[in-house]
Amino acid sequence: MDYTHAFVAIGNSKMRLQYIEKLSKAGFRITTLVRPKAYVSPLSELNSGVIVEPMAVVNANSTVGIGTFVCAGAIINHNCSIGEGCTMQCGSVVPANSKVPENIMLEYNVVYDGRFTEPIERRTPYGNNYTFEDGM
Repeated sequence: MDYTHAFVAIGNSKMRLQYIEKLSKAGFRITTLVRPKAYVSPLSELNSGVIVEPMAVVNANSTVGIGTFVCAGAIINHNCSIGEGCTMQCGSVVPANSKVPENIMLEYNVVYDGRFTEPIERRTPYGNNYTFEDGM
């Protein structure tokens, strides 16, 4: 069985972009996934490897970079530029006319204000090797 399309569903954005590049070089077409309950303006641009989950919004004249995840309920307002490998967590908001650099993760229910200009690996003391505990 021959496959022609691929989608990379890896949470680590740098690794996700590396696999997108490797698969592209191997001849695969990197697909974009948009759930039926998401809204993507016909005037916006989604690059390869993007996923837009249910109830998420990508408004007019916005561009979403390669391998970016727009999670459930996230809003990218009009005239925005989202860099490659970003993750817009559930409920996050990118206000109109914003430019988000590559490899940025907007946490749950955060409104982007330009403060997060470094990748998440540089903003946490342990990079991506952290765990959450319930305190019990």
